[in-house]
Amino acid sequence: MNFTQFIVMSWAVPEGEVNLCLNGQTINGKITIGSGATLTLTDCIGSGRVQGELTVNGGKFELYSGTITGGVQVGKKGADYQTGSSFTMYGGAITGNEENK
Repeated sequence: MNFTQFIVMSWAVPEGEVNLCLNGQTINGKITIGSGATLTLTDCIGSGRVQGELTVNGGKFELYSGTITGGVQVGKKGADYQTGSSFTMYGGAITGNEENK
């Protein structure tokens, strides 16, 4: 799937595999990857970004390029930990993934 415009919404990745090319565009919202789902995120142009948190709750996330500015949370849903969650980063950048003290 290639994006052609700025997207403002939060969404959950359905079961199965989703390959997403940001195509230089921005997603402004939270993305959740649930159990049985896989999201592969790339950016064919190089300036694409997700401006919101990306949460992996039992699914699989692979980042090849693009920027996530809201941080990545893997394997935690509220106070509970979700087994089977995975995140592999081959390229790209993550910012805003810090806890303020």
